[in-house]
Amino acid sequence: MTNQTFINQAFYALCEYKGFKGDTAKYVSNHPDLADDGVIGQYVEAFLTAAESQDAVVHRLSVLGSLQDLMNKVSWNARKLFKANNANSGMDNNGAPWGLESSERVRQLVDVDADNETLAKIIESDFESLQMVHTILSQQTGIDTPLYYFVETERQPNGDWVDVTNATTFDDAMTAMDDIVDKLNEKSREDIRKSVRDALGSLKKAA
Repeated sequence: MTNQTFINQAFYALCEYKGFKGDTAKYVSNHPDLADDGVIGQYVEAFLTAAESQDAVVHRLSVLGSLQDLMNKVSWNARKLFKANNANSGMDNNGAPWGLESSERVRQLVDVDADNETLAKIIESDFESLQMVHTILSQQTGIDTPLYYFVETERQPNGDWVDVTNATTFDDAMTAMDDIVDKLNEKSREDIRKSVRDALGSLKKAA
């Protein structure tokens, strides 16, 4: 029986990230779940350790911020299953058109077995669970930083990163993620065109 939460698998994936986000998630994963609350319990323990130790490898604000990274990944995984479920309508390969993963395969990847109606309830429950612990921990920092379903950041010319999307609902998160995917797909198409044109240009020069 798969979990009726996206949190666990999203956290495992977050731990595999390269760089700061992955390092912070790994730091959290090294803490025990003393309250038997799963991943949320590990975040609590990691935050307390970071807050109580002056020599902590990770700052408590980084642990707090990692909860948003986790919620972002939860939303990405939910979107993946949502899209696969939509494609699962009378087609071959368990409903997946060529080039797309079947809903059965995606359900294994995200560790959630649900139709889209149930998915909406699960993502809402996941958000409420993460929001609860995020609120409690943020109060301890004296900084009021809300949790969102999805946050998109962009790097500015001066090198700073700023939020360009703060999605307060899963529908808003889906819109933001769809826009990101569309931009990436367009960039990929442009890169392919450029690569083909450059290759043809080289062949013509060599001829």
